[in-house]
Amino acid sequence: MPQPRNPLGEIYTELYIAEPSTGNTTGLYRRGTRVLESITKLEFFNRNPWSSPYLEGLIDCAFLQLTPGTRDGIILDSGFSAEWKIIEGEGTLAASEGVFNEFEAPEEPGITRIGVTVSQDETTCSAECIVTVTSKLFESRKEGDASSSGKKGIPGYTYRKAPGELWRSCYDQGKGIVVINSGHADFIYASRVKSRQLKYIGKLFSKELVLANFPEAGKEQLLERIIELQLYMEENL
Repeated sequence: MPQPRNPLGEIYTELYIAEPSTGNTTGLYRRGTRVLESITKLEFFNRNPWSSPYLEGLIDCAFLQLTPGTRDGIILDSGFSAEWKIIEGEGTLAASEGVFNEFEAPEEPGITRIGVTVSQDETTCSAECIVTVTSKLFESRKEGDASSSGKKGIPGYTYRKAPGELWRSCYDQGKGIVVINSGHADFIYASRVKSRQLKYIGKLFSKELVLANFPEAGKEQLLERIIELQLYMEENL
């Protein structure tokens, strides 16, 4: 196969097709010193043909940059760039560029979509993640703990802005939180006065708690339970 060329320097390769074995790997070297036992430890190379059990050999990259004091900390070169941005929601990012970033949550709960675009020369990839900011942090529970299965107590809540959609709130069973539509016209109206917003959120909690705790109840029973819960709730607001 032809020798790879790169304007930054020399790349030496020795690649062989061998009998299939899980021990067959392609090592990454820098001027004769092994950096990685297998190049598949780099996410970009964790695919065929590099992950094939038939392939073994080495790649020696003379211009590879390493983190000082280590052999496996690879520094990305000037051809690499990563740009971060908040696509939707509140909060701030510590930086707009770089490999690592930190997200500072807003004071109000909500759901934030964060995007990153990574480029290496002519190759560009994009990814997104969703960060759920709740009104409180949840204590971690060990597996097998009896208290972890019941999800007892009042759940936390977060906001999701969905203007034009009719739903006011929903219960996220997996996260154990109430998601409130902050784009709903009723929420916008209630938020003009702090005390009215609090009562509105309380009513939504009443609905979600009753629906979660009485899944087999009929419509009339559900309404009776909601009225009962709201009565005691308003006394404590």
